[in-house]
Amino acid sequence: MTILNNHPLTTTPDTLVPEAIALMSQSDSSYVLILAHREHRSSPVGLLTTTDVVRLTALGADLSNLSLAMVMTKPLHTITQTQAQDGFAVVKILRQHQIRHLPVVDEEGNLVGIITPHSIQKFLKPMDLFRLKQVSEVMCTSVVQANGKTSIHELAQLMIKEQVSCVVIVENSSLVGEEVSTNSNPQTIFPVGIVTERDIIRFHNLGLEPDKTSAATTVSTSVLSIKPTDNLWDAYQMMQQQRSQYLI
Repeated sequence: MTILNNHPLTTTPDTLVPEAIALMSQSDSSYVLILAHREHRSSPVGLLTTTDVVRLTALGADLSNLSLAMVMTKPLHTITQTQAQDGFAVVKILRQHQIRHLPVVDEEGNLVGIITPHSIQKFLKPMDLFRLKQVSEVMCTSVVQANGKTSIHELAQLMIKEQVSCVVIVENSSLVGEEVSTNSNPQTIFPVGIVTERDIIRFHNLGLEPDKTSAATTVSTSVLSIKPTDNLWDAYQMMQQQRSQYLI
């Protein structure tokens, strides 16, 4: 088992942002890696992630004529194949630089693969400790929320402002961007859905206008929920089975 994804999603700097978003949506990917050339072996020069698309959406940017060369993240943090063999050292590098995607290159600087949260999850198998810990021990107790009338543009702004990758959509709330604490009266808060960074990608790919589309018309009504007293193993299995990164 390796921590490396040997088949990364790639394109070139001249690709338009909408085309890159379509690639990410079709591949269910949180990134697209930009290579200097179209050749099979080429050096990585930039990166576009779901967070970057959310940031551009929050700014109200017109993405239709933007190329990746204009918006991609650069320069990149990269590591060698030898460094990538130590999975725990890789996790340390990701935390140190506060990044979620790490390209791996050979001695000549050509792309070999990429390390992502998904590839790390496959590498670091859950231990029996998961069965001994409850969800309440690791869950986030303050959740950024909004009501169904909030536009996708406003949701993207919330994600950037609060530095979160999702916003919970709730009923009976006139507030936008407030944090819902677990100490609040649970009878006054009704989660009806969640909007994530990947949803922002999907909305763009569908051609929806962020400032004219509300959360209520796009959010999924099925909410994956779990009790604070459940163990982490149950939470992990549910997330794996449903291919979800979030539980409420």
